[in-house]
Amino acid sequence: MRRLLFVRHGESLANAASSLDCAVPGPGLTDLGRAQAAALAEALAGADVREVWASTMTRAQQTAAPLAARLGLEVQVHPDLREADVGDLHPRSDDSAIWHWNTLYARWLADAELDQRRPGGESASDVIARYVPAVHKVAEGLAEGTAVIVTHGAAVRLVLAGLCPEVSPQFALEHHLDNTEVVEVEVLDGGRGPAYRCVSWAGRPPA
Repeated sequence: MRRLLFVRHGESLANAASSLDCAVPGPGLTDLGRAQAAALAEALAGADVREVWASTMTRAQQTAAPLAARLGLEVQVHPDLREADVGDLHPRSDDSAIWHWNTLYARWLADAELDQRRPGGESASDVIARYVPAVHKVAEGLAEGTAVIVTHGAAVRLVLAGLCPEVSPQFALEHHLDNTEVVEVEVLDGGRGPAYRCVSWAGRPPA
């Protein structure tokens, strides 16, 4: 069996400040985030992990590092696993910015308005177009066992709503991923390439 574990990074300095910071490489983890990363390494130590992946963002790589070190693996970095670019809302933390971002995200998932974007930012279509091939790359290169992908909440929820039939857009919209929560996805033979089945969303069924 092959499976992918998508993990939202640990608490970052941007999270602690409620900032919509989407810079690359961006801020690192807080003390709590580092503790979460250590706990993640402990929790996944027996999960038959063969590969550890992360985005180009510091918070993802710092979250992945303790697990990789424990297993004697390298953190493999892929630029297209990064968070969605929020454009002119970066790096704001005011109520208006948060409202505008939440409204845009709801339009993407609830209303399927995938081409909407903030000025200077990405649309949902942009995020999906770069992110999905990165997932396929990881899946196709995994002969057996588990690959851990340390990534970002908004991007991964959006993408899994399209990749996994069990994950409806409304479910992905309503089920936020907390720091270091895990989504388990099985890799299936899709005939023309990998297909995916979501088994667990942060410990709950994806429905």
